[in-house]
Amino acid sequence: MQHRLAWIVIGALWLIGHSASQDNSTWSAWFYAADSGRAVQVDAAGNVLNDVQFLAPATYAPDSFAFSRGLAVSQNGTRLAYSISGQDAAGASITTLLVYDVPSAAVITTYQPPTTPEMDVLDVPYHQRLFNLTGGAVAYEYVTLQMWRAVVIDTLTGNVLAEIDQNNPAVQPQNLDTLMLPVIHFYEGATVSFSLMNVDDITSHRELDNFAWDAITGRVVRSNQFPNINGDYLPRIGESVMPIFDERVAYSAEHTPYANALHVYRPEVSGRAPFFASATLELVQADFAQNGELVVAQAKTLADGSAAWLLLDRSGVSQALPIINALEGQIIGTPDGFIYLLDGTPQIAIAVNTRTPDNDQMPLWVAPAGSNFRLAWVTPPERDSTRSAWAQLAPPVFTAQVVIEPAESVGVTASEVTTATPSGRGILTVNGVAIISTTEGDRLNICATNPA
Repeated sequence: MQHRLAWIVIGALWLIGHSASQDNSTWSAWFYAADSGRAVQVDAAGNVLNDVQFLAPATYAPDSFAFSRGLAVSQNGTRLAYSISGQDAAGASITTLLVYDVPSAAVITTYQPPTTPEMDVLDVPYHQRLFNLTGGAVAYEYVTLQMWRAVVIDTLTGNVLAEIDQNNPAVQPQNLDTLMLPVIHFYEGATVSFSLMNVDDITSHRELDNFAWDAITGRVVRSNQFPNINGDYLPRIGESVMPIFDERVAYSAEHTPYANALHVYRPEVSGRAPFFASATLELVQADFAQNGELVVAQAKTLADGSAAWLLLDRSGVSQALPIINALEGQIIGTPDGFIYLLDGTPQIAIAVNTRTPDNDQMPLWVAPAGSNFRLAWVTPPERDSTRSAWAQLAPPVFTAQVVIEPAESVGVTASEVTTATPSGRGILTVNGVAIISTTEGDRLNICATNPA
């Protein structure tokens, strides 16, 4: 009966959305099934571009391994990173990070942590952005019973280019009696942005400690750009959006503190501010849509806990949005709107065209039966697209503290042409060398001289 109803839904949505105009060349999406280790890429017309079945290395004993819950995809969609945990032929526990190159249809890099992790970043259910802009390097983070560690790996050689762990003074203080896992928000230029999350509470909405780590200089800066993992990020543009508790704006004091506001982080001011707030809704998840021009948010009504969906422009005005039945966390923006996975059987990916008056919905792809697929990636938004200014309901919130400390191990990303040597402790001194980075990975070396 469920299958019959699902196909009725497909037919109805097709009729609703037949007039939607989408350029088939503008975007594609990757879907991933952790239970089978299968990844499928689909274009905007629903055509399957790639269908990849991952395999475990020969070091793993047959039927003794599991694929990671998450899949990381490079910004151009051509490289895939996943991990496998299991046992070798002798029964020892092992975990391996693998990078798969789509054009060559082969695994090009493997990395095995020196100590078997209890958990790695690919086990956390959120949209993974582990690759740098070129796909030439990937950031990977894991936690053992002793400590957490983050490494940057060259995707061609498998060499560790840089690393940081919990012993670095820049990420102190923290509760060393609790297992903390760094979760990566983005890797652009030489900067890896990550937050520290309690491994026993990975779905918590509590505010996290967020850091920006320069993998070349070793500098670490405390940030407030990502207080949780329930938001979204615009690659190369630098803006992020997230639900958060903010008692300065619309808020119901009758309820326990809840995420009543949507904050947007603006890199030009290095702070975040609310652009939307509600005294009747608890905001659960926020994602950019329509090339970053809109935000689609999942919410729950405070009165009865029923689901609600909002489509907001940058002024905070809510637009009409048809009822959608999406799996939580399974929405990613597209150039013309957003795509989501329907909560039901069979699994159906629905494309919503928010540029049409009725926000037309079209069935894009029906997942193969027998596996549990999730959205992993959609072509990133255009950097130079015209976007309006954000509303600001309250003054920006800035980082309370900035910490700068070079890591003991300094390396270079695969996109770097020359090796940069840091001087001092992140402070520009006379005759010292400073490195100016852009979000594109470009780098300018300058030397400070005494004007006297």
